[in-house]
This record gives sequence, C-alpha cells and structure tokens, in this order.
Amino acid sequence: METVAALVADKLWATSDWVTWPDTPVHIEEFGVRTRDGVAAMARRAGEAITLVDTAKTTGAVANLVQASLSRVPRDSHNDIELTCLDDAGVFVHHPWPGIIGKTLESQWNSRPGFASWVLQTVRERRRGYLTWKDTYSSDPDLEIEITLQNRRYSRRTIMGFERLTIGQCCFTVAVEGHEIENIGSLFAFVPR
Repeated sequence: METVAALVADKLWATSDWVTWPDTPVHIEEFGVRTRDGVAAMARRAGEAITLVDTAKTTGAVANLVQASLSRVPRDSHNDIELTCLDDAGVFVHHPWPGIIGKTLESQWNSRPGFASWVLQTVRERRRGYLTWKDTYSSDPDLEIEITLQNRRYSRRTIMGFERLTIGQCCFTVAVEGHEIENIGSLFAFVPR
C-alpha cells in the first residue's frame, strides 16, 4: 500500500507547478518523499486553519487573525519543515521564529540579491505551487562557526509550497518550507528518501 501511495505522490509532484531559483537550481524530484509529503501535509493543515479566519475590516485585524490561526497548526517534529505567512508587502505575519515576525522577506535574504523579489513576483504570478532553491550557508550562527572551523561544505535544499490567499481586502501568502541538508561529512547525513 505504501508503494502505491508513494507512486501517487510522485505523480502529483511531477505534475505540480513549480519554479526553481535560477542561481541555485534544484529539481523537485531531488527531495525525498518524506519531505514532500511533510510539506503537503502541513500545507493542508494550514489551509484548514486559514479557512476559519473571518473577514475583518482592517489589514492589521486580518493579519492578527491569520497569525492566531496559523500558530495553532501543529509543528512537524520529525522533519525540518516550517510554516510561514507573508502579507502582500512581503512582511512576515507568521514565522516559527518570533523575532522574524514583522520583518520583511528582503531583510532576511539581503545576502542574496534579487531572491526576495523573485519569490514575491513568482508567488503573485502563480498564486500557488512550489519553489525550490539551495542555500550554501546555515541560518544557525553556531552551526555556521562549527562548519567554518572544520572547513566543511554546507548545502541545504529547500522546497516551498505556497498559496496566495485573499481574505477580505487583504492578500497573504501562506508558505510551507521543507529543508534537506546534503551530505557534507560526519556532521550531517542525507535525509532518507
């Protein structure tokens, strides 16, 4: 039965609308089934939570309702998967790291020129689908120091499932990111497929 489910999932992913960042292209099939299924499952839970949001009169009120709804979506403790939400200006309304809420996508990706603009433009044009890219640095400063001191390579593939939603007069992008760290020696191992 699991084989049939995996074949169905692979077929769905193969026909899904996806785009990769041209500077660090990653094919959607490079991701393990566990990561892809985890992203899809969390996206489904987020969609269910967001449908409960009532239309409010102000952007701030809607953003607060979206944040409250998404904060109730259970985290995936078995995979490296994050649920985020941006408003139409590219400001984080929801993020698993509270310090990022209220900051812009551009401010979080300022070391990669054009990346935030590419993400926002792609989301606006396609409204739903998947984005993929590769990072060559860690977002964890302690890990970054350890990797640098040990002269090791770091590479993380990211797949982001997204949907642009209109609630009242407000637009939000709900995104679920799944991450897989590539083998760089004894510090990490490939995520099982």
